[in-house]
Amino acid sequence: MPEYISTRKYEEILNQSVPEEFTPEQRAEFGKSLQTAFVARGFELEGVNSKFEPKNIGPNIPKNAVDFVTFMWYAGTHPGQTLQSADSIIKGLVRKTAKATGLLSDEDFGTIGKGGSSEQDEMYLDATIDYFADRYGSLDRFLNTLEREPLFFLHN
Repeated sequence: MPEYISTRKYEEILNQSVPEEFTPEQRAEFGKSLQTAFVARGFELEGVNSKFEPKNIGPNIPKNAVDFVTFMWYAGTHPGQTLQSADSIIKGLVRKTAKATGLLSDEDFGTIGKGGSSEQDEMYLDATIDYFADRYGSLDRFLNTLEREPLFFLHN
């Protein structure tokens, strides 16, 4: 099964690869060549050559079941890490919300609770948001997740 590349990841690669002096036309032509190269190597690009096939859900369940059980086993056998990650995500959400609404400043966080939240907590939140955006941020991504990872789709 081909690997899936999200539009965001493709744009990152394109932006890193295109010389700054390229005109918009040259950039577009370079982008087409890059897409062709990805497809030739067996990758699927969101919105370009990805096509949802409901018939592929069933065959993907066995491998996805192994991955899912492994994921759940790790979470269950490492409850401290699992809870610490959830705690960091919640702290990151509180910190970002408080900063965005002006309720608290960066200085205030050192005085809240035992040590307060850190910027690392915000990074955990950002990573979680990116994870869900990559999986469900567009119709293509949503369908791709449903097709390729049906058990994780149901879990999420």
